[in-house]
Amino acid sequence: MNLIYLVAVGTADPRFYDSVRWCVHSLRRWGNFTDDILVITDNAAPDLLADITPHAKVLEVDMDALFESGHQRSNYDKFQVTRLLIHEFVDLSFYQTVMYMDADILAIRDINSLFLGVDEFRYSREFQPMSAPMFSDLLTHEELSEAKWCRAINSGVYAAPGSYLPECLDNWKRLLEENPGGHCYDQPALNAAVLRKMFRAKPFSTFSVGYPALAYFNEHFRPQTQLLHYCGNRRKKFARMYRHYQALLEDKPLQTHFELNEDMDPAQQDIGAQRP
Repeated sequence: MNLIYLVAVGTADPRFYDSVRWCVHSLRRWGNFTDDILVITDNAAPDLLADITPHAKVLEVDMDALFESGHQRSNYDKFQVTRLLIHEFVDLSFYQTVMYMDADILAIRDINSLFLGVDEFRYSREFQPMSAPMFSDLLTHEELSEAKWCRAINSGVYAAPGSYLPECLDNWKRLLEENPGGHCYDQPALNAAVLRKMFRAKPFSTFSVGYPALAYFNEHFRPQTQLLHYCGNRRKKFARMYRHYQALLEDKPLQTHFELNEDMDPAQQDIGAQRP
């Protein structure tokens, strides 16, 4: 038995809850994933529950109980930390492999191969060097020299054996807590942990994850791509995720080329209208 878990906490943007619906539905319909899916939230709204409970379990957490009083974390910080605490309220030893993914992800074809032979921490790589600012905030000057020759790690998709993931998350969280307030600091902390070999780690296969909201998506999308991660600019990410979700529903080819400053069309403002 395997597990995929998502986190949707501390957000006032309803588009994130739409993306949760699309993500979960895509995992079942096109990802052919039949094991457990868990959505961790601090706002199990009735409409969210009605849409996803046929496909996933929902765990509502008390955010105040997860953090020390006076932590002064922003909502985004809470999201970052909550995903690293899953082993505090779920027994992961029950699962052979546990995968986390951001909610702004669609499965576009069978993903079960991503769970095969996982005996260490697996991560998704971007197409920038690890020395880029979004990934290198915690690296020393000496480490930056090495990082120039490594591909950056995106913290939005990772997997590990259920028995091993807690150790990985604890090491990652320790770096994160020691360096609060950095630039998107959960991601630099993961890059630093992997570069320093704080736990056993290796990447998912090349091109298994694509990034439609980043530049030159058409150049790094391949027929074997299994997951599309819409990280980046919010004005672009939800529009592009919506377009691809609609194309999947209609069995149409996915758009892989976007204009540089393309934003949401007026007709797509009500992106919550289409639900699985």
